[in-house]
Amino acid sequence: MVNNSIKLKTNKATIKSLIENNETLKNSIWFSYQTEESKNYCYSISKAKTMNEGEMLYPHRDSNKLYFVISGEFYILYKKGDTQKLIKSIYPGDFFSMRKDFQDLYIYPKKKSLVFILEKDELMKTFSYSPQSKELLKNFFIEIATKLKNLMNK
Repeated sequence: MVNNSIKLKTNKATIKSLIENNETLKNSIWFSYQTEESKNYCYSISKAKTMNEGEMLYPHRDSNKLYFVISGEFYILYKKGDTQKLIKSIYPGDFFSMRKDFQDLYIYPKKKSLVFILEKDELMKTFSYSPQSKELLKNFFIEIATKLKNLMNK
């Protein structure tokens, strides 16, 4: 259920207040590794996007971006032919990204959701402010790749 205090229409000025006034978001692993300079940079350049239930993100189109979930819930699914397997659920305070080589992986919101998005160049600059965040993203990719590999071996 979407928290009523989080509006699904927002702008850059309210992204900061949404995150800083919500304990789950403020204390998320992503923001716990960011310096104040990095946080302020993220707030100033991130793009908010409301995603509707079932709106798909695709590896070939939506890679090289970081998505931070403000409200809602997302599913990461492996889909190939008639096979469909849940890889991971993503909740407020979590982040996710796509790689082009994850061709059979799809991400979509379970319900109307709000994310902020960092594009590739913005993400690289965030890494320069806070190098630990690069490791967080790397660990996310390792987790997803491991789950995909395990599915392939079954």
